[in-house]
Amino acid sequence: MTESDTINDLPLLTDIVIEAPVTPLAEQSQYERINSIAVQEQIRIQLLAKIDSHLNTVFAQKLHASLEHAQRQVIEAAINELKAELPEILKNTLDTTDKNDKN
Repeated sequence: MTESDTINDLPLLTDIVIEAPVTPLAEQSQYERINSIAVQEQIRIQLLAKIDSHLNTVFAQKLHASLEHAQRQVIEAAINELKAELPEILKNTLDTTDKNDKN
């Protein structure tokens, strides 16, 4: 065999290189990446829902406390106003009753 015969007997590069098949590991890796992104998005959505719920709860508690305080102040003011006006109301009522009794 000569050197040229040996070179001609060598396989061509295209005969050696075969397209690498997609292995399950490569597919799994891509699937895992997609799944990871989906899981992260789901976690983000859940965290946002928890934050929203917590903020609503805190806001409602603060609002409730403020409303209770305001109601107490209004009731106390109304009672004090009634106490201040009560002697005048009683006097007017007694005067009206006395006038009706005299007639």
